[in-house]
This record gives sequence, C-alpha cells and structure tokens, in this order.
Amino acid sequence: MMKSATMTAFAALWLVASPTASADSDDDAFLKTLEAGGFSWSGDGQPLVDLGHDICGELDSGMSAADIIAQGAAETGWTQTQVGYFLGAAASEFCPGYLQQAVEEAKTLEG
Repeated sequence: MMKSATMTAFAALWLVASPTASADSDDDAFLKTLEAGGFSWSGDGQPLVDLGHDICGELDSGMSAADIIAQGAAETGWTQTQVGYFLGAAASEFCPGYLQQAVEEAKTLEG
C-alpha cells in the first residue's frame, strides 16, 4: 500500500513546531481534546491541527479510517489506540460526517 501525504506528516510531527498561532475555535477545541487524551507537544500545536485537517482530506479521498490508523501507528510508533484517538478528535472537530465511520472502522482493528 502506498504511503499517503498524511502518513508522512505523522512522522514529521515529532520534528516540527510551528510558530504560527491558531485562532480558530475548532482548532483550539481539537487541541484541547488531544490534551485531554494525554497528548502533549511543544510549540502552538499548529502541525497537529494541520495533520487533523489532512486526515479529513484523506477520508474525503476514500482512504479508510482503519488504513489511516494502521499506517499512522506504523509510521509514528504511536499505538493504534493513540492514532485512533487522534483521528477521532480530527473527525469530531474538522469533518464530523466521518466520525461514525471512523469509530466503526477503528473497531475492526481491535484485537
């Protein structure tokens, strides 16, 4: 399976901290959801916000949530649960039409 731009962005997150401030309330809510889920980061979190938007783009293009989760875990070292939480937060804030689909597809990855 080919790597998507989103998955490459997952890997780059660990190296990037953007100086641009986020003023969007959806972006702020997304970051608060990640923080509540145990995620932490340096900088303002804009690379995380950008990745959240990229995930919605991948879902728009037909990539399954299960594939995003599996590839994200493989490329970041995050657990599938962590990537699934991230994806769920992104869907909830940025593309809520995919939230139910993401939840159902994530369940297929449970052992």
